[in-house]
Parts: sequence; C-alpha cells; structure tokens
Amino acid sequence: MSDILTVDEIAQHLKIPKSAVYRMVERHEIPCVRLGRLIRFRTLDIEDWLSKKVNSSPTKCVKSKDVAQGNAMKWAKGIVDSLAPVCYSAGSGKPNKQPQEGGVDV
Repeated sequence: MSDILTVDEIAQHLKIPKSAVYRMVERHEIPCVRLGRLIRFRTLDIEDWLSKKVNSSPTKCVKSKDVAQGNAMKWAKGIVDSLAPVCYSAGSGKPNKQPQEGGVDV
C-alpha cells in the first residue's frame, strides 16, 4: 500500500462507498490532508485512526448465531439499560440524573 491514498483508494481499503468517505471528511471524522481541492490520506494516520476506533469502540458486533438464539435482544437491552441513568431536560441540553416529569426515558 502506498504512503498516500486517494478517496477512491481509501474507500476500497475501508470497503465503504466514496460518498461515505466524503461525508466523514466533511464531519472531520477521518484524518486527511487537503491539497487545494484534493483530499489525500496518509497510510500511517489511517492505520492509527483505525486502531483507535477499534480499541475505543463501546459497541460490539452481534453474531448471527446470537440473533438466532435470542441473545441479541439481551445485548440490546444491556446497552439501553447502561444509557438509562442519564436523561436530558427539555431545552437545556444538560444531563439530569432523574427523568423529567412527563419526559421520555432513553
């Protein structure tokens, strides 16, 4: 693999559509270098970014056998339960420890 990758090459490398790469660039979600209108990616930056994404990802993939055995719902309920302690008050954007009266628990 080259030290510098194009949008086409990074899309192939990550096995995602080019449109997803452009969206990630716009949102500053992926490290890139802009050369005028050109977008380039350094291989070292991408490999480092990928390893950080993998190591810091709070979610895990659900295996198809887990879905077949009904374990996927248990996994999803665990995720929802872990998020439940933090609720946001309407309009303030600040987390509350207790749900608002008449509000929606997440």
